[in-house]
Amino acid sequence: ANEVIKTLGLLSQEKDLTIINENLERLPPIQGDERRLFIAFYNLVNNAIPEVPKGGTITLKGTYDESGAGLGIDVTDTGRGMPAHIQEALSTDKPMGQKTKGIGLGLEIVKGVIKSHGGRISVESEPGQGTTFRIFIPLQPPISSQAFPRTNPRSPTA
Repeated sequence: ANEVIKTLGLLSQEKDLTIINENLERLPPIQGDERRLFIAFYNLVNNAIPEVPKGGTITLKGTYDESGAGLGIDVTDTGRGMPAHIQEALSTDKPMGQKTKGIGLGLEIVKGVIKSHGGRISVESEPGQGTTFRIFIPLQPPISSQAFPRTNPRSPTA
């Protein structure tokens, strides 16, 4: 998530937006595929940028589950909000290709990455009030995904 903030920092400045890191440095490390997690958070932040008016913010806030089970990262924007039908599609397995620009694969990718890490994602949004994506990722991935390769999110392919 920190690498995404660095990567999209210049674009957000050009759009007169601020991307805020809140408590990410306090999160414990997790076992996972860095490249795929980078892509997931990149999609969430990059999708938010055009939805946020000038002077707005996108905040990535880290929380730690005191039980030691995992961590949370909320991606919150001060944008236009998300229509109810897209919010509903996020909680199902049906495709969300209903965007007028692009084909809506970004959120499908995010869902797949989080699910493959044994996590879950939800969304809260009100028209005109912005959107929050809530992500929970366990500290240890499910047995079926513990062979994640170690990758560098700064590589040219990321």
